[in-house]
Amino acid sequence: MENATLWKRWVKSIIICIQVNLGKLSDKEKQFALNEVRILASLDAPNVVAYKESFIEGNFLYIIMEHMDNGDLLKLIKSSRQKLSESQIWSYFI
Repeated sequence: MENATLWKRWVKSIIICIQVNLGKLSDKEKQFALNEVRILASLDAPNVVAYKESFIEGNFLYIIMEHMDNGDLLKLIKSSRQKLSESQIWSYFI
């Protein structure tokens, strides 16, 4: 999302705060962002980044989540100098 800002902070573990400027989004994009927050809040799986909380203040939506130490699968794919095996990719999901 290009209208978002990311902050990191240490609190026993690293958490991140994603700041989304709702004032720059269309109504459809706002609904998409709010629906994404609802989906994140409903997920509880060991291989999914933990959602902590979210709130709206003024024109901004704030989403608090745990930090992924090793990045995400897309980062791994882009940084890899060779093709990843299927088992390597699955290890991120299982």
